[in-house]
Amino acid sequence: MRGSLIDSPPPTNAVATNEASLRQAAQAIPADAVATQAKGGYLEIGFDKLAGFWVNVKYVPVKSDPPSPIQSFAQALDSPLPETIKALENKKVAVKGFILPLKVEAGLTTEFVLLRNQSLCCYGKPPQVNEWLHVRMKGKGIAAIMDQPITICGTLHVDEFRENKQLLGLYLMEGDKMEGPDDSR
Repeated sequence: MRGSLIDSPPPTNAVATNEASLRQAAQAIPADAVATQAKGGYLEIGFDKLAGFWVNVKYVPVKSDPPSPIQSFAQALDSPLPETIKALENKKVAVKGFILPLKVEAGLTTEFVLLRNQSLCCYGKPPQVNEWLHVRMKGKGIAAIMDQPITICGTLHVDEFRENKQLLGLYLMEGDKMEGPDDSR
């Protein structure tokens, strides 16, 4: 496997000692520091900001009526999303990451996950819920370039997105276009 983290967190000399201090640090990110200069009308935002806060998914029992002999569980976030992240709702953004196709039509991917890194492949560590975007491309789709970082531009939605009561993620993007890995093609 090759590659490295995209937009890795900046070095710091402060060490968070527990979960509470990690949450407090995430809430302290100023709103203007979340997204940087506009690129073709899109705010550039990296996974260093999108995944730069503590998130913990807990499983809570779901009561059924009538009662079922098999207990089912639903996922829920342990704490609310930071306000600076919520402020990205419905914003035009450009995010760099790696594609993992979900739907392919006529050789193009129309729906995919944009990941912070390639760790999901093979023997890597599963990503945290804030380390990916679920992307649905407008139009015919894009080429599924899986081994090189690309940039997806589109409208970002921030919330707890669910399907069949299962948490899909925190970020959903309506993709407009792809940039990279080599824009000269």
